[in-house]
Amino acid sequence: SVPPKDSSRKYVEFIAIGDAGTGAFGQRLTAEAMRKKAAHDSISFVLYLGDNFYEFGVRSADDPQWQEKFELMYTSPSLNVPFYAVLGNHDYRQNPQAQVEYSRKTTRWNMPDRFYTFIRDIDASTSAQFFCLDTQPMAYLSSNDLSTGKDSAKYTPQLRWIEKKLSESSARWKIVLG
Repeated sequence: SVPPKDSSRKYVEFIAIGDAGTGAFGQRLTAEAMRKKAAHDSISFVLYLGDNFYEFGVRSADDPQWQEKFELMYTSPSLNVPFYAVLGNHDYRQNPQAQVEYSRKTTRWNMPDRFYTFIRDIDASTSAQFFCLDTQPMAYLSSNDLSTGKDSAKYTPQLRWIEKKLSESSARWKIVLG
């Protein structure tokens, strides 16, 4: 059994899930567990942490996988919340930009860019800021590659962006995901 919440504490409740987009039985079981958790805790959103569409990502914002592996997978009213998504390596195998483009088609799928930030208020004086990264451009680089600037055109703009955003943030909680 789950203990009752302390009503004097402030929360921002969410679910974080990655490697989810198979469309198979395991994803359906996970969606059911998410439904139960979301119904019990009234979550605010879901963090979708990459590998959103196995095995090869999506072709376009109109790919049928959007229905099979996202829209029809999370139909419960308790999961009618924003999903903030980032890309994984499998999402790069076809058209990763299609996941950004899908954000224009629905209010549930949120990926306004390959890397972005959003803020959630916890109470009147406390907020959490989420920094959503596209880690794929750095995935196969060594620490030496990073320090010497190898492939810097792919990752340097993102590193500069997050350094700037983190330094500007006044949120009490800063959560980085990728």
